[in-house]
Amino acid sequence: MNFDEPPAKLLERLYREKRKRTFRKVIDTTDLLGKLDPAAVYDKCPAFKALLDDMLARAKAAGL
Repeated sequence: MNFDEPPAKLLERLYREKRKRTFRKVIDTTDLLGKLDPAAVYDKCPAFKALLDDMLARAKAAGL
């Protein structure tokens, strides 16, 4: 996790620099997430891994 430049702030900066427009959280995040490989994120991001592991454990405990 980056507390100096959190992901939303990083995306805002990158969109301004590279795309010459503002970052639209709902629209652009939906587009970006659709292009991600969840397994790669799981392997590289400990916070995502913990979140997903917790969600899966809760789903299994609920019988899903």
